[in-house]
Amino acid sequence: IAGSPGRRIRVILGANGNSWLLVLNHDNGDRKWQTQHSKSIPRGLGKQIKNRLAKDRIIKSVDFGWNDEWFIRGIKKDGTGSHCWWGGMQTAHSDAVREKMSENDCKVSIGDRNGSPSLCLHSGRNVCQYFNVAEWLKERIERTKNNGGWIQHVRLFRRGQYFIKDDDGVVGEFRNYDNVEDFDDFIKSSKESAVVLQDVAMAGDSSWIVIRDDSYVASKGVDEALTKQIADFYHQQQQRKRIRDLEIEDYQMGELEDHTEALERGGREKEERSRKAAEESRATSLDLKTG
Repeated sequence: IAGSPGRRIRVILGANGNSWLLVLNHDNGDRKWQTQHSKSIPRGLGKQIKNRLAKDRIIKSVDFGWNDEWFIRGIKKDGTGSHCWWGGMQTAHSDAVREKMSENDCKVSIGDRNGSPSLCLHSGRNVCQYFNVAEWLKERIERTKNNGGWIQHVRLFRRGQYFIKDDDGVVGEFRNYDNVEDFDDFIKSSKESAVVLQDVAMAGDSSWIVIRDDSYVASKGVDEALTKQIADFYHQQQQRKRIRDLEIEDYQMGELEDHTEALERGGREKEERSRKAAEESRATSLDLKTG
């Protein structure tokens, strides 16, 4: 089972910690499947998630804002049939999404800045188109593009805040939020201790969740139903990996034992052939003497 549990989680917070969407990508080594859990998300998005289930599609990219803006891209389980749906966006943003929707790996992030909606469209290694985002984020994106680097994902939040993960690591700006000193300290300490941060979700009321490879951290105000789902998933996926690793180890040990047994059998057969050859040689020698 490749990849950490944290890389299999997509979590989005809305206006507060009681508005959320959680997408979980399960893997037990034999089968992969996806589950979704949500509370108080935009109506249009909820409808499309239900439609996606009916058409047997999985979610590859999803986001929503605080003014009913939303985006979702789904594909069939065999990787074909990529399609995008979106709603609640202003005309310029909607037109930009429409132009990008033909790209099979299109990702969209929604936020706001200076009282107006923000948008970032991301595809390929580092192709980004953005509207009304922070200058620091623009500079980071352009530098990564110019260096030929990989942008894994961009997250936009309220009041111009953002989080980006690329070849140079992770960086975010959260200074316009109230009561997030503990969040800033956590991000800094994680980077200093080389803890791998996979993703960040920030709500409009400053509640937050940080997703790491093998654990998560959530602030006060985040719905306990959400944190329980996340905690259960980490436990389940880690247990699945342990079981699979043991199965692989047992298989490899069996292969090794079979190989060792084959070598030993080959050695015995070789000794037997040598013994018979020696006996035949002695018998021939006696015949010659007798003759």
